[in-house]
Amino acid sequence: MSRSTVPTNLPSPVDPSALSAADLTPPSTVRSNPYALSAWNDYLPRLQSIRYLTTTDIPALSSLAICKGILVAATETLNEHIATYASQKRKTKNTRRKSALSPLTVIGAYGVQVKHPVIAIINQQQDALLKMEKEFGLTPASRARLTKKAAASAPAALAPNTNPLRNPDKHAGFEQYKVGLAVMKLNNSNTKKTEEDDDD
Repeated sequence: MSRSTVPTNLPSPVDPSALSAADLTPPSTVRSNPYALSAWNDYLPRLQSIRYLTTTDIPALSSLAICKGILVAATETLNEHIATYASQKRKTKNTRRKSALSPLTVIGAYGVQVKHPVIAIINQQQDALLKMEKEFGLTPASRARLTKKAAASAPAALAPNTNPLRNPDKHAGFEQYKVGLAVMKLNNSNTKKTEEDDDD
């Protein structure tokens, strides 16, 4: 009978202390961007707690932090535009001048109202960020899949021996078994005694 092969292509839990101080230091591309640096400092302890972060993952972590930094910066830019729009709208509320713009639009190159260009950046970075977070197991669904794969890769535990004669202490009905065994012995003893009396 052939033994089943356990998959070995799945990551194993890593001791966070195995990463050196140099590994935990963000690269210059991250340090030069305060938004990316903040994202790095947020992601690093979370990934260490999951215990799947290795030295080979540092470049991918850098990309993740930069992507998150761009998203935060773009969102702040859009928020500032919305705040400016709201302020101007309050100023023109009691005048005849009405703004044709909406909180999410600007005047384009040809003098027409267009969507604020930073919205496209936000959408793009959100899609990219979600894909990268899935790779690191930082979303609920991806984290559940990693946990399931890790459990499936572990060798199957031997089923407990339910035979009361071989492993009586772990058999839930062992007390009932002992009672039944005693009854059987008593019946056999009575049968043997009856046969002896008949022979006499």
